[in-house]
Amino acid sequence: MQNWDLEKSIQHLRAHKKEGNERKGQCAKYVNNALKAGKVFIQQVKPRYPPYPSACDYGPYLEAAGFQVYLDTHDGGGMSYKALAGDIVIFDPYEGQRPHEHGHIQMFDGLVWISDFQQKDFFPGGDARISLPPFRAFRYAGLVCGIAQYKPAPMLR
Repeated sequence: MQNWDLEKSIQHLRAHKKEGNERKGQCAKYVNNALKAGKVFIQQVKPRYPPYPSACDYGPYLEAAGFQVYLDTHDGGGMSYKALAGDIVIFDPYEGQRPHEHGHIQMFDGLVWISDFQQKDFFPGGDARISLPPFRAFRYAGLVCGIAQYKPAPMLR
């Protein structure tokens, strides 16, 4: 298992997110880059729709890098979920005003959910709030075992 510098990942995610709260279609790239900043490297994800990998396909690659499925709504897991800094959620593809065939991936920074933008809440947008697509929440095994440590930055007033 890799030793994850969670603080560096979160700093990278916060510093590089795009302004505004509209999805830009680059969630997988941004979360992957944040992981790399914290020295967690995942294998190259095979693209579902070349040339870019789909967010919904990152699950097995996260597991290979040391993440564990913490909650899976595919098997009846409920929505009662207490996120920790560093948790990653992957949504299945879902329908809406436009198709979201790549799904969505996002990371919790201890305060908010961020992908390629800072989200208003847990869901990446209105289509997901309405359709409630199945998702899996991943937690780094080191967080469960106490290896990775994170002290949130003080809130700005």
